[in-house]
Amino acid sequence: MKYILASLFLLFLSLFGIHKPVYKFAGYFFSPLQYGLTNTALGIKDFSLFYSNLRSVRRENIKLLEDNLILESRVVELKRLEEENQLLRNQLGLSLDSLKDRPLLLANVRGNPTDLTTATVIIDKGSRQGVQTGDNVILGNYLIGKVTNVYPIESEVELITSPYTSITAYNIDSERKTEGIVLGKHGSSVVLEKILPSERLKTGDMIITSGKDGIYIPGLYIGKVSEVFEDATQPLKSATLQTALDVKRIDRVFVLIKK
Repeated sequence: MKYILASLFLLFLSLFGIHKPVYKFAGYFFSPLQYGLTNTALGIKDFSLFYSNLRSVRRENIKLLEDNLILESRVVELKRLEEENQLLRNQLGLSLDSLKDRPLLLANVRGNPTDLTTATVIIDKGSRQGVQTGDNVILGNYLIGKVTNVYPIESEVELITSPYTSITAYNIDSERKTEGIVLGKHGSSVVLEKILPSERLKTGDMIITSGKDGIYIPGLYIGKVSEVFEDATQPLKSATLQTALDVKRIDRVFVLIKK
């Protein structure tokens, strides 16, 4: 009933033209509220668009970051492969004739935390790649050591500085090819021992493997004489050798695989 009366009242106002002031008054009263609600709605819409755009930009940034990481990873891999190829080319170019028919296996060198003497290292190649106990480990024509323990995917290498190393060697700069035994000293240096007093040996002479021990390939460079020790009370003389390479700082080597 009240809705009918309200409708009749509005119709009455319309017939006599009284509705316009009422509408004007109502518009004046409600316009600020309508304006505020409109602005609020527009603000909510703008914020929603801003948030949506922000999420889109964030997704694009994450995608760009991922693409950049993938690209950098590929660059690193290409540089690593290039370095390995260069090492292989150098190795093939420097290898002795006696090594030409021996398969070469490039390996990465790791530390050996179980060996406090630093006389051994671990390489990332093992029996699955054909590595065997006794394989010589080299870099260029330089002797690094030999494989002493082999596991499926890694091996232990005894360095020439190991106190357990014993290598038959000779002085390539001597006319008589002075022979001796190269021994490791506490994982830090090597010495040439059991040299006859009559043999000539001087600072700077180069010492290489003779192969007579049946363990090491002949002709591999060990180091050069840095100091000669002669004692009249001793039947033999000895010499300290400066190794050709700092074997503790090498990160890649080649394993001479037995056929």
